Amino acid sequence: MDQIVGLVAVVLVFGIPMSAIIGSYWLKAKRLQLASGDGAGSARRLAKLEADNADLQHRMEIIETIVTSDAAPVHPRVLVEPTPLGEPATALAAEPEHVDKTNRVS
Repeated sequence: MDQIVGLVAVVLVFGIPMSAIIGSYWLKAKRLQLASGDGAGSARRLAKLEADNADLQHRMEIIETIVTSDAAPVHPRVLVEPTPLGEPATALAAEPEHVDKTNRVS
């Protein structure tokens, strides 16, 4: 039993400081690796961010083109007039004259 106590004491006396030294060395190495940008996923992450940035720039150009164009809007605006109280609301959808009414399904 005395031999086990002596062994545990020696392992703890030398093991704890050694693990602290090795741990601090490992942490410093990881920090240097991260600071230099040589991480395993940094190149992939940078490529993804650049692709996302290019996509967003393209989408922004499209939006700017739409907003600044002089073309008529795609969907015409609909004027909705309020109905007086007590009257049922009716939908007054005017059909264009060029619409063919013969193929309607009732």
